[in-house]
Amino acid sequence: MWEPAYRLLEWLRVGELSSRELLQAHIDRIEKTDDAVNAVVVRDFDRAMESARRADDHRARGGGTGALHGLPMTVKEAFDVAGLPTTWGFPDRRGNVAPFHAEAVQRLIDAGAIIFGKTNVPLNLADCQSYNDVYGVTSNPWDLSCTPGGSSGGSAAALAAGFTPLELGSDLGGSIRTPSAFCGVFGHKASHGIISSIGHSPSGPNPPSDISVPGPMARSAEDLRLAMNVLVAPPAHADPAWRIALPPSRASQLNAFRVAFLIDQERHEVSDEIVSELDKAATRLERAGARVVRHPTPPFDLQKAFRSFAILSRSISVAQSPPEVLDAMAAEAATREPNDDSLAAAAMRAAALRHHEWLALDRQRFHYCRAWDRFFRDYDIILCPVHTTTAFPHDSSEPRESRKLVVNGREVSYDSYYFWMSLAGLSYLPATVVPVGCSSDGLPIGVQAIGPVYGDLTTIEFADLLAEISDPILYPAAPLSPTPSNSSKPQ
Repeated sequence: MWEPAYRLLEWLRVGELSSRELLQAHIDRIEKTDDAVNAVVVRDFDRAMESARRADDHRARGGGTGALHGLPMTVKEAFDVAGLPTTWGFPDRRGNVAPFHAEAVQRLIDAGAIIFGKTNVPLNLADCQSYNDVYGVTSNPWDLSCTPGGSSGGSAAALAAGFTPLELGSDLGGSIRTPSAFCGVFGHKASHGIISSIGHSPSGPNPPSDISVPGPMARSAEDLRLAMNVLVAPPAHADPAWRIALPPSRASQLNAFRVAFLIDQERHEVSDEIVSELDKAATRLERAGARVVRHPTPPFDLQKAFRSFAILSRSISVAQSPPEVLDAMAAEAATREPNDDSLAAAAMRAAALRHHEWLALDRQRFHYCRAWDRFFRDYDIILCPVHTTTAFPHDSSEPRESRKLVVNGREVSYDSYYFWMSLAGLSYLPATVVPVGCSSDGLPIGVQAIGPVYGDLTTIEFADLLAEISDPILYPAAPLSPTPSNSSKPQ
């Protein structure tokens, strides 16, 4: 059940198994073990089995097939799938049944994929855990006492548990990257604008938002490449006028890559075990002939850019809030000290943001984007952490701002990881997460490979090559250390 999607597709092509058999195998595993994980929270098994029957019949008749023909897969609950609910974890949206597919989902289906379920998210996609009052808590298959991350936490957990071979996630502040690292899978945050996000909304079709992007998640880099070939396209309304042609990877062998190894950020401490795995990866890259610069000079003040990212990204997160909530947050913003650069303060300021202030931040971003363009003339990849820790124990305490994480024996802010998300997020850069090892307590560790804008094929190729020289990830055959609250409401 942990074979990569590309291999399953080959077996389907040569007739070693049928789409119905493959789907049934995934259904059986979900029904046997997902009570412990609670990843696939919306199930559409009957319709999927009928689609699988049609896919098998079409292949038997010698009909043409798409790149994903007959492959069963799941998608993040945040994407519309016609006939299924899209709630984003909001209890008052339980009855919000999508009339149409999200455009990215439609592209998967047009390529022959069979969507048989949707995976869990946090409320409003606004947490690096995955729990809500509609579907309950999703746990990490590596250790059920821990979170799989968020907001695409159900997606990563489903992949690691063998419930699905391919997933469609989304990423604003690490929502693909954190779960991928926590669950030991591959994930790709695409360059902004190259995959349609129409139909990724709790309230029907909306225009694409700033920063947030869809992207594939899988158990191999080759599967990411396969999914990107299907997903990358302009939105449907722009399709008559233009096309997207991503440049090929800058290199195809590790000895041709130029890597900036970015780890030493004084204000954003990372677990020693993650640093050790990153250093090990850098050493392996050097032995393979890559040019690794261990202390690169950043192209601008990364902390200042982080503050811009915090406000711009939070302005998206709070946009769904009722007017009275935004008014209260704006009032709170006025009481904050000017030098308070916490994410809580950023959220308050985002709620009070006036349009000319947003434009000023956007102008700043323009200059950051140009600086990254210059930086990537000398480098092909930035190799850096994904999160400050490995997967951590479930914590649904409120208020969220009071939560803490423990890094190297010291308590740090719950949102301390957000800095590492800002590097790619603010300037629309692509980033691929590749698992490279495990911690002393057996939890996966992933690293983040960031590339130049539209260099998606470069970061995926690099991830593929880095995986070849890294320790293999052996997924748990069954969920580990069950806890009684995993499939219940948050405690």
